Amino acid sequence: MNLIYGCLSEQGIHRKKNQDALFFDTRRVFQNEICAAVVCDGVGGFPDSEFASGRTVSLIGQWFARCMQEYAGDGAENGKKGRSLKSVCYVYDEMKNGLLECLWSAHKSVSEEAAERKFKAATTVCAMLAAGGFYSIYSTGDSRIYKIGAGMKQMTTDQVVERNGKKVLSNCLGSFPGPDFQRIEGRIQKKKTYLIATDGFYKKVDAAAAVKHFGKAQTSEEMIAALTGFREYAVGMGEKDDSTGIALKFL
Repeated sequence: MNLIYGCLSEQGIHRKKNQDALFFDTRRVFQNEICAAVVCDGVGGFPDSEFASGRTVSLIGQWFARCMQEYAGDGAENGKKGRSLKSVCYVYDEMKNGLLECLWSAHKSVSEEAAERKFKAATTVCAMLAAGGFYSIYSTGDSRIYKIGAGMKQMTTDQVVERNGKKVLSNCLGSFPGPDFQRIEGRIQKKKTYLIATDGFYKKVDAAAAVKHFGKAQTSEEMIAALTGFREYAVGMGEKDDSTGIALKFL
């Protein structure tokens, strides 16, 4: 399958800093695309949360680079042209478990360094690993993944509770009680857009707007334009929060 994609992260209106962060990378392994897409939304009630979101995506980026160094060199350039879907599925199985380990390691790293530096920092995480026609999703907090086709379906479940009439996070990375990673696995559906987004990206936008912006995208340039238009629509509807989104479509 061919992959088109776009990434966008913008500071919210009147915000002093962008507490969101993202990581995206894609490589070809055994003639197949393998990619990781992650968004993090620093918890607004903690003033140093850009540290938590930034550190988390940095550690995931390092982990992905190590994996690619290990696996990518085993492709066709080394004469192993017979390697194909079976081989990339093996890599995917190894990496989907490795990603969960990396997320727990990030929680430990953020928690320990924040305590040492007297930071108040925490972040949501929504991560997707895709390869060989399959995906694995891990999420904690209220950042989300949507599948967009003829409609818009939320794939993840928000981890929130109601306190004093307001919804607050029940779990996140870097702070007590820590993350509770929801794990979702499945087959990639061709021509569907997978949108990984922080709450500033999705709160003000309805399904019709999502279908309109992402439905016709056939190139990465068009996907970036769709993300930009989606963000502008949200701002026009009154969104003031930091907004981060990664959009993927397999053709």
